[in-house]
Amino acid sequence: MPDLHASPTAPALVPPPSVSQVSPSPASLSAPAASLLQAAHALLPSLEAGRALDAATLRSAMTEAFDGTDAEGAWSWKDAYEAAEATLVLFLQRYGRAMRRQAGGSPDGPAAMLAMLRKIAALEPSQTRRSEDQLRLQQFSTPLPLAYAALQAAAIRPGDVVLEPSAGTGMLAVMAQCALGKDCPEALHLNEIAEVRSGLLASLFPASPVTAHNAESIADRLPELRPTVILMNPPFSASPGIQRTRIRADLKHIRSAASMLPPGGRLVTISSSSCSPASTAWKEAFASLDPPAVPVFTTAISGRAYARRGTSFETRITVLDRGADPAATGAIDPHAIAGDAQSLLSAIQAGVPARLPVETGPPVDLFGRPAVPPAPTPEPRKPAAEPAERSSRHEWGPVSELRYTSASARPASAADRDSGPYTPWSPAAVLVAGAEEHPTPLVQSAAMAAVAHPTPSYRPLLPECLVSDGLLSDAQIESVVLAGEAHRNHLPALYRIGAGWETVHRTDIETEETEDSEDPDQDGDDGADHDPNTIDGETVSEPVRFRRGWMLGDGTGCGKGRQVAAIVLDQWLRGRRRALWLSLSDKLIEGAQRDWTAIGGRAEDIVPISKFRQGAPIPRTEGILFATYVSG
Repeated sequence: MPDLHASPTAPALVPPPSVSQVSPSPASLSAPAASLLQAAHALLPSLEAGRALDAATLRSAMTEAFDGTDAEGAWSWKDAYEAAEATLVLFLQRYGRAMRRQAGGSPDGPAAMLAMLRKIAALEPSQTRRSEDQLRLQQFSTPLPLAYAALQAAAIRPGDVVLEPSAGTGMLAVMAQCALGKDCPEALHLNEIAEVRSGLLASLFPASPVTAHNAESIADRLPELRPTVILMNPPFSASPGIQRTRIRADLKHIRSAASMLPPGGRLVTISSSSCSPASTAWKEAFASLDPPAVPVFTTAISGRAYARRGTSFETRITVLDRGADPAATGAIDPHAIAGDAQSLLSAIQAGVPARLPVETGPPVDLFGRPAVPPAPTPEPRKPAAEPAERSSRHEWGPVSELRYTSASARPASAADRDSGPYTPWSPAAVLVAGAEEHPTPLVQSAAMAAVAHPTPSYRPLLPECLVSDGLLSDAQIESVVLAGEAHRNHLPALYRIGAGWETVHRTDIETEETEDSEDPDQDGDDGADHDPNTIDGETVSEPVRFRRGWMLGDGTGCGKGRQVAAIVLDQWLRGRRRALWLSLSDKLIEGAQRDWTAIGGRAEDIVPISKFRQGAPIPRTEGILFATYVSG
């Protein structure tokens, strides 16, 4: 019998397809995760004996596991709290079934189970010492009583496939594991982007797939996974790699996860109290989801529920059923609030409807197409027609490096000096023989005209017709030269790129080596080995250099699109045939194609990013990917 009050048996579902996972073996477990696991096992006897995990107990276990004290910097109290949470997971994995039997299967069974869990949770330490990382990443794990209430709302049945997209230290995951039963470990899929927590989960749930994606786009990251139940507690206003607060970040997580459910699937989420199904933002986010994910229950939760987690932020629990009757939303009270876990459990028992039957089927993408399309039926190849073959080639004509002379020493005329705040523009860096003047008069501020450009030496590789046929004006040609001068050089600093391709850290190899060789007692350093390939718990790349950028600040009428196209063309002809064109709106792709074809390119060279699934490989060896600032 499944533990923790699983719902009655339902027809078995098709097992989930295999997905890539990062569950490490014990030998490959990162040092911090392995130390946390060691501390959790050391703390387990205290919890089994009913003793509180107080500061002295935590400090002793952590000092032994990390071979150093917190004062020496070997570990932080955030680490200690996570070890305590892992201890709770180990405890429930060992004693959850016995607790279920003791609670009994009567209607009062869930309340009895909750009472036991509250006593266990009272043995946890109060998380009074919060770290900057905890606040920045909003790593507040689900309190045990609240996790059990969420489990009751989920009504997990045998045969379900459960996903926890932001699994943290496993508080919701262990509830789902107990409900599924010990014979279905692969039916539980966990995702956690934080590297140390992900490694800890892999050791706590060794038989379950564990991935490490940004859960804001979890549906795109795991296109083959088809969960029937999703339990989640996403960050409320934090996103990986973004330092500032992001309003409604939790709504992005919920929307992406809900799109993975088949008809009849259920999602239970703990979110910020403002993330309400009654809000306009919620309705807009879910308007296009078909079949709809219908809210069938929601209630705010008093901030007291998270008091032992170091915050009193008011939260909300919401239950969504995919394919339910939209009229069910009218029966919920968006203003309801539960004062504690017991009142929340009572509200869930009274207000959450029974699960719908799940309609299984092959996974589909965002457009309703099979996520893994069947292999096409082979057809006899037809020889390509000659006109199509000709159209596949670019008609650049003769190509050569641009010849020009420096114009940086050109003195300003008397007319220029006496023209007021603006002066007529004329070439200030390069003079190209035969280049046509810009078709409309251009001006620049007198202050800019008074500062001479550094003399460039870069020579763009361009079709000769761009100058001879007047396809680029003298002003536009100067921009191409100056951009190439910048792009061929690198920034002086070194950078490390995060494993998720969403964070960039400035670094300096010489500084790192110097710090490793300094007096170990200086600045409180205990001489512990410093791993330069990990920053804030995330694996980072070897140091790399970035090319210099160049800002084009021309106003209306200068032909900026033509200039950008020519800058791309210069690199294209040098063999660098992959470019990214960012714009304000996807509607502006027509302008980009117009400017690109005007200088000899083909419209099909520019491909909108909307043609590709987010997070999927882009199978093109050359081309210009057009994206907006939001999608890019």
